[in-house]
Amino acid sequence: MKYLLPALNVRVLSLLLCLLGSLSATSQQIGWVTFDQLPRDKQLYARDDNNTAIVPISGRTTGTDWEYMSVITYRGKEKYSYHKAAFTFTPNTNRATFQLSPAIKAELAEYSFQIYCCRKQDSVLMATRSEVVAGDFFVIQGQSNANAIKPYNYYNEYARTFSSTPAQSPNGVSQADTNWIAAGWAVSPVGYWGQELQKQIIETYKIPVCVINGAFPGTKIAEQLGGIYDHLLYRIQKSRISRIRAYFYYQGEDDILGFTENYPAQFDQLQKKWQKDMPMVDRFVIMQLNLLFSKNYTAGAIRELQRKSPTLYPKNDHFATVGLPSYDGIHYEVPGYQELAERLFRFLSPKLYKSTDTLQIRTPNIQKVFYGNAEKTSIVLEFDANQTMVWPDDQLLKDESGKSVTVSLKDFFYLDGKETSVAPVTSGQASGNQVVLTLRNPIAATKLNYLPSYNILTDMRAFPGPFLSNSRGLGAFTFHEFPIATAIELSLKAQLNRSVVSLNWPTVPNVQRYRLERKTASTNTYELLAELKGDATSYEDRNTEPSQTYTYRLKAISAVSESPYASTEIQSPALSEEYLTANWQVKPNPATTKAYLTFGATLKGTLMLYSLQGTLLAQREISEEKSTDLNVQTLKPGIYVLTLVTDTGLKVSKRLMKY
Repeated sequence: MKYLLPALNVRVLSLLLCLLGSLSATSQQIGWVTFDQLPRDKQLYARDDNNTAIVPISGRTTGTDWEYMSVITYRGKEKYSYHKAAFTFTPNTNRATFQLSPAIKAELAEYSFQIYCCRKQDSVLMATRSEVVAGDFFVIQGQSNANAIKPYNYYNEYARTFSSTPAQSPNGVSQADTNWIAAGWAVSPVGYWGQELQKQIIETYKIPVCVINGAFPGTKIAEQLGGIYDHLLYRIQKSRISRIRAYFYYQGEDDILGFTENYPAQFDQLQKKWQKDMPMVDRFVIMQLNLLFSKNYTAGAIRELQRKSPTLYPKNDHFATVGLPSYDGIHYEVPGYQELAERLFRFLSPKLYKSTDTLQIRTPNIQKVFYGNAEKTSIVLEFDANQTMVWPDDQLLKDESGKSVTVSLKDFFYLDGKETSVAPVTSGQASGNQVVLTLRNPIAATKLNYLPSYNILTDMRAFPGPFLSNSRGLGAFTFHEFPIATAIELSLKAQLNRSVVSLNWPTVPNVQRYRLERKTASTNTYELLAELKGDATSYEDRNTEPSQTYTYRLKAISAVSESPYASTEIQSPALSEEYLTANWQVKPNPATTKAYLTFGATLKGTLMLYSLQGTLLAQREISEEKSTDLNVQTLKPGIYVLTLVTDTGLKVSKRLMKY
């Protein structure tokens, strides 16, 4: 069913909004006081970063009979605070204004207000407002998957929306959709995943939540740009929201099904409207669509725009829907919307609610694609840092006729925009934030698509996957015609000077950094030795031991590519008296208070200090030490002899001068 809400006459609504003029709330006259700002029953005010919200009460009056306005704030039935503000009169007139700013906490508690007009002798109760709360606002715009109209049996007095009930707007969506009501049944429904998101925030973090959903099923972006957006903006501005934590945009299905040709230009128009009209939004979250059945190659480009939007528009964020369960090819059953809400809840929680659950909560997003070697027989996909990618197993499924079909992810990569044939991928392997595709033969392609633009499995109602995901099961963003960079060429040489290994490599343009690792024959496991800047061409390893075989490997990393590891191997000399004589250092020499000794190897043995006449002055045991220090402060100025005898019988000596 295309329209799950009353059909919106876009032209009529646009005209209506133009006639309404200013979208700011109308002043309210109560007795002799005109209120410019006054809370409404069930209103939700946006909390600040200190978890409080200001409830502005302001207005004006004429005459000089009254001195000030006051407000008593109640938390439940208990008095919470009292504020008063004297009237400020305009010089030489009887016109006066006032401003009250009581604050309330963002918590599962309702506040009420009694507003009085006062003078010394008496006061008059001008207005009472109740069930007011502080919390967070979220907005949803889009079409049917943003509506997500499924039965949802949940009521919580702290889950609210700004709309109207069917009784308040019997003819459907209208300018009357400006009532603070429960988020259950509304003419503009919050929707399944919107309500589930409310529920999880309220029950986990004890924060009231208002969701305003302005989505309309079966609408293209051109319609979103017109009366649909105008009506949503009207509701937002009438609500006087001061802060929107996230604005979700889940739209594009009808443009794919209807072959819209200028979607990017219209998307840019919408972005400019948001930038002008919505300065109170913290971030716009663009939902990347799942694969549809329409044979439209442009669908991949629309999904790519959704993936890239944060790089194009600074306040944008994004989230993918690929891989959600119970997908029918356009919409989802309850498990799909439920899973979406849970994923968005985890996605929002660290920033909004200081959750420590921060790992693998974002959709994996491709950062660069490059050939893994000069022969171009492998391709490396690199995703965001800290993602742990998972290559899925092949799946045995049944198609619409009941026939068993094996589907493999390796069959859903395409080269240079040609989706009529698959890339020659024989296997894939995930390691950390990278996935390596092994190719059957060398290729010369310059672009790569991950997943087809539409469901090419015609015997399947919906594209079943399998999908690339992270370790928590979040499907990666699809990408479309992503550039494939060539591998960086790199070589590495090593030279031994005493116990120091000098490593050198040629200058490589456009490199941002190098990663240098080392292993020994005994450990056979590489360990990080250094992260080096892109202009480095050498490194000295001074932390070596005798009689060891060292293997070094170096990787060059640029913004778009990497090199295969360049490696080299070197053998350090055996421990000998000659080795110790060459590598044992005493600094400073001459010394005044302390001398620092480095042996060039980790040793066990005895260190002895002699006078030139051969008298033993001091002795110390060395136990698995590569360096030590010697206190010479009490020695008389002169020349001394340091002798080192190892546990294997090696003996070397050095002169030490004391100032």
